[in-house]
Amino acid sequence: MKYRHRVLTLLATLSVLTYLDRVCISVAGPRIQSELSLSPQDWGLVTGAFAIAYALFEIPSGYLGDRFGARAMLARIVLWWSAFTTLTGFVSKLGSLVIIRFLFGAGEAGAYPTASTYYFFLFWLPTYMMRARGFTEGETKLSALPFVLGALANLIGGYARDAAVRRWGLKWGPRVVGIAGLATASASAFGALISVNKYVALGWLALCYGGITFQQPTVWATCVDIGKRYAGAVAGCMNTAGAVGGLVSSLLFGYLVQSTGSYDAVLLSMVGMLIFGAGLWLRTDATQMLASPGTQTKQPVPA
Repeated sequence: MKYRHRVLTLLATLSVLTYLDRVCISVAGPRIQSELSLSPQDWGLVTGAFAIAYALFEIPSGYLGDRFGARAMLARIVLWWSAFTTLTGFVSKLGSLVIIRFLFGAGEAGAYPTASTYYFFLFWLPTYMMRARGFTEGETKLSALPFVLGALANLIGGYARDAAVRRWGLKWGPRVVGIAGLATASASAFGALISVNKYVALGWLALCYGGITFQQPTVWATCVDIGKRYAGAVAGCMNTAGAVGGLVSSLLFGYLVQSTGSYDAVLLSMVGMLIFGAGLWLRTDATQMLASPGTQTKQPVPA
């Protein structure tokens, strides 16, 4: 049991590092865009490069994790992203930044899921705060608020998933948690859109991110329920779909901002995508196992 606690502590520490390394470019984003004279569409290309590489290498990374074990894969991921986080600081042109972000995404594939239900907060939030809401560069430290609330919501969501499964079973329990999280996120994104006060808008965005992270433990658990011994490959497929959505949204966000001169269309697109995601939970059944020779395709539903 003590070794399980040590492993959990190490994985939790690794989780913190994965978020730090991704958010780094978000915090530096406004200054990078200014120094390299990048337009919103250029920034969308930079963030999209990460997403497309992440998508391309997710399934292979999941397969390799199943084949060689999580320890070897996580060690490779940490070394890779550390190198390319460092190299990001040396770029001087759009082209080299895109290439480095692509290689960054290729190396980090397999670490954690991403969604389109998520890229805004990773790569666009400080830029939105400064250019759409009038926050100063010093005030962008408040961009930590969504992640603080998100961490709490993530923890609560894990307990909520277990309680929901005990009450409604493995089919409807995860659905209830997933729908609740994404419906809350969608309503909060709309609240941010219509808010006049910048601090109130940030509060709504924090609640939006909290809704997204609330359902994340259920997303992971559902991959395990469906995949069983192929959980890594199933998670890889899920992450690939999320990364494709991230690619589309990154390019779309940049285009919408540049063409309209406003972030309102970006927030509206988030509202729509989050509603769509909530609807997809109605088609997700954690009792359906991945079919494989000699096994049943469905497990008993808890009473």
